[in-house]
Amino acid sequence: MARPRHAARAIPAVRPPIDAGRLWAAGVATAGVAALTAIVGFLVARAVFGVPVLAPKSDGVWGNANTPTYALLAACAGLVATGIMHLLLRYARAPLRSFGWVMFLGTAVGIVAPFASGATLAATIVTAVVNLATGIAVWMLVSAAASSALRLGLVRAHMADAPAEEAPVDASLGSFRP
Repeated sequence: MARPRHAARAIPAVRPPIDAGRLWAAGVATAGVAALTAIVGFLVARAVFGVPVLAPKSDGVWGNANTPTYALLAACAGLVATGIMHLLLRYARAPLRSFGWVMFLGTAVGIVAPFASGATLAATIVTAVVNLATGIAVWMLVSAAASSALRLGLVRAHMADAPAEEAPVDASLGSFRP
């Protein structure tokens, strides 16, 4: 009797362990990077290119209250991306691929949205470029954090199962022993 074709692709009953602390620590760092990416992008636009983004020129290089608000929203986007990744790692069949699509589409929205704002073309382009840079930074950092959290989770799970004298030593972890 032939085996059904779908049986070979069944989802495994046991998921690889995730080091959630490592994932979320990197997520907090990603939030900081996202906020700083937005701030640096707008500072360069105002100071180097003289484009008044999110504020009139009279507000100076640092702009007005919109700049910190934008940076805070970028940081929140980094934390939301980390939460989405955590959920995908737990429940999705192909979490990294799914996360790639979520980030691609979210970044695309961030690039296109400024063009509907009615701002000047220069300010619109600068905002779109800052959103692109922020999206790429969040995408790459959270993806790398997820890979690291999965790898370290597997190492810790294996070390917990192995007898003490046979515990593996991973050169990439240095002297770290969980």
